[in-house]
Amino acid sequence: MVKVKICGLTRGLDIKYVNELRPDYIGFVFTHSK
Repeated sequence: MVKVKICGLTRGLDIKYVNELRPDYIGFVFTHSK
């Protein structure tokens, strides 16, 4: 069975949209890049 992971999300709007797609895993970025 194939699992789907979407990572690197930084904006709340993107997180809401991806959540509607129901991936198996998602990754968030909690800090700002230097």
